[in-house]
Amino acid sequence: MNRTLLLIRHGKSSWDNEHLSDLERPLTSRGVRNSTDMAHWVTREQLVPDMLFSSPATRALTTARIMFQTWNLPPDKLQVHEELYMAGEKEIREVLGRASDDLATVALFGHNPTFTDFANRFLLDPLDNLPTTGLVAVHLTLESWSALDKGRVQDTRVMFPRLLEGGTPWSK
Repeated sequence: MNRTLLLIRHGKSSWDNEHLSDLERPLTSRGVRNSTDMAHWVTREQLVPDMLFSSPATRALTTARIMFQTWNLPPDKLQVHEELYMAGEKEIREVLGRASDDLATVALFGHNPTFTDFANRFLLDPLDNLPTTGLVAVHLTLESWSALDKGRVQDTRVMFPRLLEGGTPWSK
């Protein structure tokens, strides 16, 4: 079965309130704008996911909710997974492994450096840094989300907010 994994880093977060914990940091106005813009790009590219899995961190969950609302998905299509906050590759694979095999496209919302590192496992030209609200789409052939394997990658696409302002995404 053809499947698509969207790895989406949270939008630009605010450091204005030094009393907030890392988990509580909100998006800046730029983070909100970029999240909306990227959601529209995903729609145009026909990559709208069947399910969204988000870190519970405010900046990641807000990014996910903005996109979720833009895509007008049913309420049960957004899940929060505690393990996506401060996740390593193992935790990402565990969350994906629990995804229903009926889902063709899944979006994960989380954090660096893990999302850059995980995305680089699929990219021919690795990223130095997946920027805020950056997205990596990995098109795969696999029977089950629990069998995620680099050897089954068909192609990848990368998009950043700054590329929406006149650049183009590159594909592998």
